[in-house]
Amino acid sequence: MTRKVGFVVTNPSAFSEYDRYAVISISAALLGALCFLLIPLRVSIVLVPALYLAGIVCGVLAVRRIGMNGAKGRGLATAGYLCGGLGLVAFIFLLVAGAIVGGSST
Repeated sequence: MTRKVGFVVTNPSAFSEYDRYAVISISAALLGALCFLLIPLRVSIVLVPALYLAGIVCGVLAVRRIGMNGAKGRGLATAGYLCGGLGLVAFIFLLVAGAIVGGSST
């Protein structure tokens, strides 16, 4: 069922074809990257790794589910767990590098 909202015709079932976990995966990974860049370290030290881990876990679950039921979203899921994994590695690397550099100054 399509409905017209202003000048845009929306189809509510258009996004239901994609696996739910795939959409959550890419959303969590990108939100983690956004928080990493915009939120101060005191807050993001807990929030960012949690979002990256959510992206990784949901991405892996989505790939497994898509393999079983044939839904759309394998690319979203793959991008979600890759972005989550790379972001988590970068976050940990920068955190350790900052601790080493900050602790070595006399």
